[in-house]
Amino acid sequence: MFERHKCDAGPEKSGLTWSQFKSIEEYVENLEYGSPSVSALAALCQLSESHFCRLFRAETGESVGRYLRSVQIRRARNLLLETDLPLKEIAFRLGFSSPGNFSAAFRAAVDCPPGTFRFESKRARNQPADYQSTDPSRQPLLFQSLMVG
Repeated sequence: MFERHKCDAGPEKSGLTWSQFKSIEEYVENLEYGSPSVSALAALCQLSESHFCRLFRAETGESVGRYLRSVQIRRARNLLLETDLPLKEIAFRLGFSSPGNFSAAFRAAVDCPPGTFRFESKRARNQPADYQSTDPSRQPLLFQSLMVG
């Protein structure tokens, strides 16, 4: 999941260790409700928030906030595709303050509302075998754009 940004990852380098990255990944993957906070991840790595944020950005090339948002969107996609939970419940599980905030964040990341994403994804799965094709021109236009991001 994590991609190191710098190529000089030697033992003398000070930064986040592989075990710290693994701890972050396990913590985020095992979280059932809410969204992990920067302070929780920093504490997990036994670092101050500001130092953790600097090291995280230096190692990955992205901010902790952007990483956390991508985790939320990935979790949202999985919940939308694998469950029939109402959007309100998904928003709650992911730590959004309201379904509207969830919908706006999902739309900004995926270019369509979560309900449409779920509907189009399920519709595409239920098409006859001859309709399902790896040829993008044979898939519904909206579904093509949903699966790219």
